[in-house]
Amino acid sequence: MIQYPIFCLRKKPYDIKIDTTTIKIKKHEHSHFETVDDRDFGGDYFMRLLQIEHRIRFDFTCSNLQEIILSNCRWGIDSNAKIHELPSFNKIRSQRRKIVRANKNSIWLHRISYPFKIKTQENLKGSIEGKYVDIIKIENKWFIKRFVDEPV
Repeated sequence: MIQYPIFCLRKKPYDIKIDTTTIKIKKHEHSHFETVDDRDFGGDYFMRLLQIEHRIRFDFTCSNLQEIILSNCRWGIDSNAKIHELPSFNKIRSQRRKIVRANKNSIWLHRISYPFKIKTQENLKGSIEGKYVDIIKIENKWFIKRFVDEPV
């Protein structure tokens, strides 16, 4: 179970070193080890991250499953400093649905009764109706995979 937020990398690290107090990773074969966590510092994982002088630079910080799907990341460490290998959501069969209505930052899709919240401050009404999204179903809930301009 992921405890959000999760700090993610697009690719799984080349090498991971875990000992009693630290987690270090090597992003690529010829790169150096970077510190992901050091329990010698006090506090929770976020506080420890702030205290690490030469820490890793993550590609994404995701606050929910929808953001993980859109980021297309393969590896992450959550707010409890637990490592997660993230699946490829490209292997899950997607469906293309038309955006039938938009209001503020919510969109409604054809044949789905609940709205999807989009992370934006813009009012989407009138700007994206008639466009399409690819969606996937995970544990009986739909998630947006990507926005597209044309039907199948």
